[in-house]
Amino acid sequence: MIKAVIFDVGDTLISTGEKTVSKFIEVAKKIGLRVPAEKEVARLLGLPWITMVDTLWPGIDIDYYIESYEKHKGKKLPTSCVSGAKEVVYKTKQDFFIGIITSRNHPTLVEVMDECGIDLALFDYLECNDQNEFAKPDPRVFNNLKKSLGSKGIEQDEILYVGDAIYDYLSASGAGLHFIAFLNGAYTREEFVEEGLDEKYTIENLNDLSVTIKGIEEKVRV
Repeated sequence: MIKAVIFDVGDTLISTGEKTVSKFIEVAKKIGLRVPAEKEVARLLGLPWITMVDTLWPGIDIDYYIESYEKHKGKKLPTSCVSGAKEVVYKTKQDFFIGIITSRNHPTLVEVMDECGIDLALFDYLECNDQNEFAKPDPRVFNNLKKSLGSKGIEQDEILYVGDAIYDYLSASGAGLHFIAFLNGAYTREEFVEEGLDEKYTIENLNDLSVTIKGIEEKVRV
């Protein structure tokens, strides 16, 4: 039985992909870096910011890039919720312990969730990149969560993680958690299946989450 549902944030609860991709490309052009393809950037979204930068431009001086990004990133665009996200969070809260594990740092999480109108007080557990010594796709990113929930009588096979990226799945499955892929990012159903996820546990609409959770519970009971 699933007792806890933990959410990723970017492109799972809030829409960030297109906006972030365009800013990375714009800054690269302005400071003379190799200009990556949109898909190349999109497939890194959700990893820690510094990891994204180092992957796109290996060996770059991170401090120089941060300074350049802040200078050239342009006007801040408003953050919007993924369709149905508010309702799904409220509904899921009625039946499960809910939480967030994200590669964002805590101040930016507070900022974007406030802009979206999703009350962080609804969540029973929050853990950001600046509160965790590990990061996705390392399964140990869930160590603190498993320890915390274990003290509440919730075991790892009773925890579900919901995310949009392959590394969300790899970290969750590596940690012994259930996983549902929300096909709202740069990865396809076929790519998740190739990595070993049953296609029944992929959804295109966040409103299908509760039905898919029931499918996992039925499988566990068999």
